[in-house]
Amino acid sequence: MSIRLEVQRAVWDALASAVSSSPGPSPQRILVAVSGGLDSMVLLSAAREVAASHGLALSAIHVNHHLRATAAADAAWVRHYCTVHDIPLRIAHVHLDEVPPVERRGPEADARRLRYQAVAEEARRIGAAAVLLAHHADDQVETVLLRLMRGTSVTGLHGMLPHTEHHGVVWLRPLLLFTKQQLAEYARQERIDYVEDDSNLDERYTRNYLRHRVVPLLRARQPRLAETVGQMCQILRDEDDYLEAAAREAADCVAERMGDGYCLDVSAFAALHRSLQRRVIKIILYCLTSGVTWTFLDVHRVLSIAVGARTSAEVVISGGVRARREYNRLWLLAEPPANAAFHVLWQPAENPRLVVHTGMGDWEFDWEWLPQLTSVRTRSMYELYIPEVPQMVIRSVRTGDRMRPLGVNGTKKVHDIFIDAKVPRALRSAWPLFEVEGKLLWIPGLARGAHCLVTDAKSGAGWIRARPSVRNVHGFADVTYE
Repeated sequence: MSIRLEVQRAVWDALASAVSSSPGPSPQRILVAVSGGLDSMVLLSAAREVAASHGLALSAIHVNHHLRATAAADAAWVRHYCTVHDIPLRIAHVHLDEVPPVERRGPEADARRLRYQAVAEEARRIGAAAVLLAHHADDQVETVLLRLMRGTSVTGLHGMLPHTEHHGVVWLRPLLLFTKQQLAEYARQERIDYVEDDSNLDERYTRNYLRHRVVPLLRARQPRLAETVGQMCQILRDEDDYLEAAAREAADCVAERMGDGYCLDVSAFAALHRSLQRRVIKIILYCLTSGVTWTFLDVHRVLSIAVGARTSAEVVISGGVRARREYNRLWLLAEPPANAAFHVLWQPAENPRLVVHTGMGDWEFDWEWLPQLTSVRTRSMYELYIPEVPQMVIRSVRTGDRMRPLGVNGTKKVHDIFIDAKVPRALRSAWPLFEVEGKLLWIPGLARGAHCLVTDAKSGAGWIRARPSVRNVHGFADVTYE
């Protein structure tokens, strides 16, 4: 098969699943990212023929970074080609100073980020079923070497994926199996003109240094370098998929969502293989917050307190995320617990069922008036008998809070009640306190105050049952609700 047919077959194979499953209008539209260089012009040429033969609508986008003197000329060249071949084109303009100072990672990384944002925006605007990118086999070699130099995981070492989805867009790289030399042969046979990017010769950029200095030395020892690296990437992708599936299954077993955070069972987590432990942490971190690229150091710092000997420890990692170890629980919180403050006025006679949102999960409270009782003995600390009161306050703890527990002389700090019960610090600010007439009378599950007692059961009493949305997160035995 000729290189022309091989490339076009690869483009169609990549597109087939994306366009067949896309619910978009007919004809379905595909978008090609075009720099004007050899690789992208070959891709655009091949995509044009594939689109024509399969009834697809083709569009192109060129991103001008305004970093080179020839940037305007490159854009003009792409515009000329698209005009001649009747391909709708969008020229997007980006500038590195658009990246906030705190988010800058260097010219290469920043330009790449802006470029992808611009392409994704255009893909969504036109309703593209997929975006075609011109990365090829030699690009894959450079990417693997770059990531190896910086330090990476199996996920990083398997290189660029032929099919990914992010920013709400399907991204396809159909040329990953072809070398630069093969694409040059395609351009020669089809008489495809292209522009040369002189910045590709600047060895101050690490990728260019690898391309011009390191890769030729490796290829001299292994002429099939691109092929062997491609094989390695495929093997690592398969193994990474398996480990990721195992890690997601493990995460479901050892962690549970609580409000704006996650809680891990330390004993169950410690029993996992180290490779799964790291992945479980990373999965949860990406569920907690978007827009943060989690590093090995972030994962390692969380792991160190999760499996360390100390039963109480805390670290703050990227994005302000807190990892806090409390006894046999590890909390991962996107926001400081102080954000869980709440204050609810409850009139139970008018609203017998109440749900209180604490920021760390919900608490449900049910009220029932019992007109005549023989006794007011509670079955658990999660239920309360109380005389008829018009209203009560349910609120979060405040600094200096004290209550007089039933059967205890004098008052006790609520803080000490939490400590004695081994309530994790992450939960304390989200634990409901009941207050009547300015006095604390109940901390569900923990303590009953001496205030507002039922003195005559035969005259009836109100019965309240408390149900936290997540059981056992505080380390207590199972609560049985009858």
